[in-house]
Formats: sequence, structure tokens, C-alpha cells
Amino acid sequence: MKKLLLLTTICFCIFFSRAQVPDYFANDPKWRIDALSGNLMTCLKHDNYMYYVMGDSIVNSTTYKKIYRRGNYYETGTCSNSFSYDIIHSLLRQDSLEIWKYDPTGDMLLFDFDLQIGDSVPVTSATADNGGLPYIVSAIDTFLVGTSYRKKFDCGNGMILLEGIGHQRGLIDDWNFHMDWNGDLVCFSLTDTVYYPSLNAPCDLTLNSNSIIKSEGIKFYPNPASEKLTVDLNSAEEIISIEAFDVLGKKFFLPFEIQNNTHYLVELKKLATGVYFLKLNIKTSTINVRIVKE
Repeated sequence: MKKLLLLTTICFCIFFSRAQVPDYFANDPKWRIDALSGNLMTCLKHDNYMYYVMGDSIVNSTTYKKIYRRGNYYETGTCSNSFSYDIIHSLLRQDSLEIWKYDPTGDMLLFDFDLQIGDSVPVTSATADNGGLPYIVSAIDTFLVGTSYRKKFDCGNGMILLEGIGHQRGLIDDWNFHMDWNGDLVCFSLTDTVYYPSLNAPCDLTLNSNSIIKSEGIKFYPNPASEKLTVDLNSAEEIISIEAFDVLGKKFFLPFEIQNNTHYLVELKKLATGVYFLKLNIKTSTINVRIVKE
């Protein structure tokens, strides 16, 4: 009888602990990141942006949350480029204490928050290793987010992993410090209440450009693309020019062919492999999209 009672208690505790896993994408979460790159003496590049969740997307019977990125990019010093963007950035899903990112070749693990002291942090695109050595969880604390407590993992060398949020540099961003790029999580909020860090900084972001529009009204494919990208507009707008910006803000002008009033073929051969923001300058507004060049 005692053994049965003990087994029942253990099963209840396991069920209760799993039932208490919060929904990381509920209650309108927002991540605000301020990033800086370049050279202070010459060209300094600023990218102030936020991630937010808006709607679902079903791919191969799996439901993902659509993560958008909205921001203002501008340069100071010897350079003077600037633009605003509001684009769909990625598709994420939660599986218990893990966050996965959609990839056509197979979902990629972003975060595993099921960690104990002494565990190695899994190496992902968001939690890279420390020069070939894994980060190790050295301490665990808790903090209140909404109505539930989340775990805060100290991983050494100033690296902090935040359950359901990401890390001290953002959600999808690389958490390592780079000499030519550095970003910081300014705030994380649920339903416009800031929970981390406690700086009372606004998580929302207003775009500087009045002409910016979202990218959902157009189609661009294939993505990733190798040599050419097809752009289909939802109306007979004339594209004047197309610019591409890499993650450090370097600008490239891309040649394109007009197939018909709404169909364009963009040449990508001059771009190296990587992630780019495309700025489509049309007569009445600007459209920004994110692509991956293979």
C-alpha cells in the first residue's frame, strides 16, 4: 500500500510539473533589442528592433507561431543609410521546455530550458559555444513573468539563459559578444508589462518611416535562393530599385528583370551566402523582406 501511495505521489508530481510549463508565446510577448555594429570613428550602424508574435502557420500538419521583426536601421558617421522594416522573420514552436525553429530541412532546436546545474547548454544557432567549449550551467535562479515563475540560468562568462525568453542578447540572436556586432535585450514584456530586465524601457517600437508596409502582401520565392529570386507583388506597382543589406548593414544594389506588371526576377549572384534584408523601393512606398542566400 505504501509503495502504491509513493508511486501515485511521484506520478502526480511529474504530471503537475509538466502541467505548469507556461505557454511561452501567449499574452502578446515582445522582445526589444538594440544592436550596434561598425566603427565608432568611421561608420556606426544602429539596428533597434523588436520581435513580436502574430498568428499561426501550419506546415506539414505542425503548427508554428509566426515571429515578426520590426525595426529602425540607421547609420552615423561617414555613412548615412537608413530604413525601417516590418517583416515575418521566422516560425517557432514550443515543445514542453524547448523552443524549435522551422527549417525546410528539419526543425532546428533554439533553446532547451530543461537544464540542471552542471549541464552543458546545447549548441544551437542562438546559443553558440564558447570558442569550441560548451557553456556550463553554474547557478539557477527564478523570476516572475506574468503569473508563473521562470528559470534564470547562469552559464558563466556573463552568459544568461532565460526560460521562455532567450538570453541577454535576444530571442533568435547570437548570444556571444562580437567586436563588430553587439546587441542587447532591452526588455521583454507580456501584454505591455515589462518583466525583464526591470528598467521600465518600452518594448514597443514605432517605425520611423511613414511609407513602410508589411511583407505579407507579396510573394518571394524560392527562399532560400541561390542565383535568382522571384518577387510577385499583389498589385501593379512599379519597382524602382532593389537594395540588399547584410546583417552588418552593408548595402548591395541588385539588378532585376520585369516579367510583367507584378512579376519580377531578381539577380542574387553578387551576394555571398547568408541572411539579407531586401528593400524594394516602389513608387508609393517601400517593401522590406528577409531572404536567405545559399
